[in-house]
Amino acid sequence: MYSPGGMQDYNYVTSGCMELTLEVSCCKYPPEAELEQFWEANRPALMAFLQKADMGLKGAVLDSSTYEPVNGACVYVQGRLHFVQTTRHGEYWRLLLPGEYSLVVVAHGYPTQVFTDVVVNSTESARVLDLMLTTDSDFTYPGYRRYENACRKVTELQRTMFQRKRRKTRHGNKRRESN
Repeated sequence: MYSPGGMQDYNYVTSGCMELTLEVSCCKYPPEAELEQFWEANRPALMAFLQKADMGLKGAVLDSSTYEPVNGACVYVQGRLHFVQTTRHGEYWRLLLPGEYSLVVVAHGYPTQVFTDVVVNSTESARVLDLMLTTDSDFTYPGYRRYENACRKVTELQRTMFQRKRRKTRHGNKRRESN
């Protein structure tokens, strides 16, 4: 699933984090006296760019019977294997151009579910769409396996990275304590 690349590629694939490097000068370290000029020359474009970060879809993935947030659900656009994962509050954000989409949601304890005819109309602000998951086992999507496998692999990778980080932190603390 993951192919070699830079930190920006890795963060996008494993967590949906979009990192960006903007270079506003051909000089890597322009003189301090020129920084304000670069800011003023590029501010309108930077502000317009930042406003585009709010287009697409946003909302929460919730349990349809309890209205509790579903943490760690994978929200896909059908036909694309990249997903965004919900926060502990069930929130998700997905950058999308205007159009009609089907969303596939994979979450532990729920059958994989599809939300069809999801329309994004604007490039100015995100459409708010809460996705309600049902535990009804008859409600499934026939082509779900590849989505579930991709979600499971990334979730396992995230868990492994977290455990390694915890081990390093614990070992680092033990070393400091022994000195």
